[in-house]
Amino acid sequence: VVQKDCVEWLGDVERRLPSVVFRVRDPGGNDIADVELRVDTASEAQLVGGDALVMDPGRRSFHFSRAGFEQQSIEVVVREGEQRRIVDVVLRPLEESAAKPAVKHPPRLDGPRDEGGGLPTLAWVLGGVGAVALGSYAYFGLQAKSERDDLDACKPTCIEADVDSARTKWIVSNVSFGVAVLAVGAAVWISLDQPRPQGSGGVRAGVAPAPGGGVGLFAGRF
Repeated sequence: VVQKDCVEWLGDVERRLPSVVFRVRDPGGNDIADVELRVDTASEAQLVGGDALVMDPGRRSFHFSRAGFEQQSIEVVVREGEQRRIVDVVLRPLEESAAKPAVKHPPRLDGPRDEGGGLPTLAWVLGGVGAVALGSYAYFGLQAKSERDDLDACKPTCIEADVDSARTKWIVSNVSFGVAVLAVGAAVWISLDQPRPQGSGGVRAGVAPAPGGGVGLFAGRF
């Protein structure tokens, strides 16, 4: 009875253990012999033949190598009870890899440059921002001054909401002035940093639109 139980148990174990058959070929579909196989992190290699390799189920890593061919590594999920699963592996000859043309990367572009010696696009954008900020500075500054004059006339019985409105307009006006100075300064710096063809003039000028007019940009090298 014990012997019969052992035989049945061994048979059940054999049915549950999966096995894999590797079919190693070159890109032309020809079989490759004498291929060494390492499973997972094993240091010892075994030759790949036509027999099935029995192993524990789970995610396994297989590493193939042979003289004259690129090494190839694959991962396979080995399922319990899956018998004689065929796994195809392609090894590429080393000379084929060496013959492949190198990948050419397009030249790196640092950004659009105006080869004609004009102002770069970013300088125009910053100049426009500075112009809008100057317009905001002037508008809110005039509004704040007008409201402050009205507050001088109603002291000390001015409404708190009117005081807050005038104060807010002064803050917006001052912030707009700071933005304008920074934007125009950055535009001038970028213009000075712009490379120019030899023989071009030493001073460049441009105009950016602004509310009710425009703002001029001048750049030069000294």
